[in-house]
Amino acid sequence: MIAKYFYIVSQHLIPRYIYFKLINTIHKRWQFGQRISWGKFSTIIFSPKSYINIGNDVIFSNSLYNPTISKKCKLVVANNAILTIGNNAGFSGVSINCSKKITIGNNLVCGGNVSIWDTDFHQLNSSDRIRNIGIVNTKEIKIGDGVFIGANSIILKGVKIGN
Repeated sequence: MIAKYFYIVSQHLIPRYIYFKLINTIHKRWQFGQRISWGKFSTIIFSPKSYINIGNDVIFSNSLYNPTISKKCKLVVANNAILTIGNNAGFSGVSINCSKKITIGNNLVCGGNVSIWDTDFHQLNSSDRIRNIGIVNTKEIKIGDGVFIGANSIILKGVKIGN
């Protein structure tokens, strides 16, 4: 039985570059570039049917000693969702939840505790939410090259920044 989601919580047993090389070989939908740095408490949760492309020189930072970062980096990519992160991107305590499509360009600087979500997570109508019916809205997010996102920003579905 295939697990619905794969969880990766900061690999310590084997070097990360070997781990991501192994993922690139086994799962053709997932491409991880070189020199990706995950903080000790980073978590990624992704569906086997998701598409992930993370470029070279990408940093996901978590620091218990930095007063501006109050949460760990967490990436969640759902079934058939597409997450693309370009080269030379830096994140500090970011939360990315991709239900449809999130595209992030090259040379991104992302301040501490930023949230990037392309979904409402649940129905907005309270009676639909109680009965668990209706459609959960999702829209693509596009963040261009050379963008700086300030600390504690929330990027919601349908947003386009830069380019």
